[in-house]
Amino acid sequence: MNKALVRVIRKGDKEQYVYFSKQALMDLESYLQIRESRYAPEKHENYLFIAAPVGRKGKSRRLTGRSIKKLIEKYATAIGKPSLTVHSLRHSFATRYHLENKMYQD
Repeated sequence: MNKALVRVIRKGDKEQYVYFSKQALMDLESYLQIRESRYAPEKHENYLFIAAPVGRKGKSRRLTGRSIKKLIEKYATAIGKPSLTVHSLRHSFATRYHLENKMYQD
C-alpha cells in the first residue's frame, strides 16, 4: 500500500506488479473497510476481492472471473445496457487511459 503497488496473478499464473494512482489507493482503502465489515475474511485470506459467504459454514471465497462476468451482465441488464461486457469495459478503460496519458505527454 505504501508504494501504491499490487501483485497481480494473470492468466496462466503469470505474476506481475502494477502501480496504481492515488485515487485508486483511496478507493482500495474504502473497499478494504467494507470488505472487512461485510465479508469478515479469515486472516489468511490471500484474495483481495472475495464473494459473499455461502454454504452451511458461511465461508467467503475468491471472486472468480466467471462471477465477475455474471455481475457485469446482471448490472448491465439492470441499467439497460445488456451489450456491456467485461471486455468492452477493459477496452474503454485502456482507450481512455491511453488518451489521458497522451494528453499529458504533449
